[in-house]
Formats: sequence, structure tokens, C-alpha cells
Amino acid sequence: MLASKVIYIIDDDRDDQDFLIEVLIEIDSTFQCFTANNGQEGLQKLNNGLILFPSLIFLDLNMPRFNGRRFLNEIKEDAHFASIPVIIYSTSLYQKDKDELKTMGVVAYVEKQADPFVLKELLSGILSSILSTN
Repeated sequence: MLASKVIYIIDDDRDDQDFLIEVLIEIDSTFQCFTANNGQEGLQKLNNGLILFPSLIFLDLNMPRFNGRRFLNEIKEDAHFASIPVIIYSTSLYQKDKDELKTMGVVAYVEKQADPFVLKELLSGILSSILSTN
């Protein structure tokens, strides 16, 4: 991964944001990470150009006010944003969620981890595959 990649993290838990950023930077120090605290804020930042155009979005499902499904629906219906790969980063383990989100265009589903080594291992292969095609 030579060029800098923009990673957008939309999650209502600041600790989860920070943890994910730490792991991502450990995987590749050229990642530029931006955050939003819910789907509504995430969409506003995209629409208003308040962040660089993302190479990839990490999206939590369970957020108050404007959840991950709603955000996903909004960007997949917008031709400008529809091609951005989205990884669900959630505590939900329901197979129904995973199946439904795959049909909505999600490229991967990653369960939130407490161990940074496990998360790094999970993400390294996924990111290499996704970002090498973008």
C-alpha cells in the first residue's frame, strides 16, 4: 500500500473509533482517518466535503438517531458515493444482519474486537484486498 488512503470511521463510541484508528495506523501508517459520531454527521461531512473522499468506510450498525443501515442506504443511492467500499464494524453477531448487509453492498463484516492483535490480523487481509483494487 504505497499511496495514502483515506479511511472514514462512523461510530458513536469514541473509544471504538480511537481503537480502530490505532490498529489501522499500525497496519499502514499512511492511512488518513476521519471520524463521525453517527450516520447523520457522517453523511453531512461527505455531502459538504468536510473530509477527503474516502477510499473505505468503516460503519457501525447500532447508533442512535441515524443508524448504520440508514447511512448505508443513503450512500448506496447516491451515484457519487455508491462505489465507496463499506465494512461493517459492529458488535452484532446476527447472521440475518450479515446476509442483509451483503445484499446492500457491504464488502466485509468485522466483529468489534477487544484484542488489537486479533483485529489487526482480521483487517490486514481484508484491507489489502479491498484497497489494492481501488
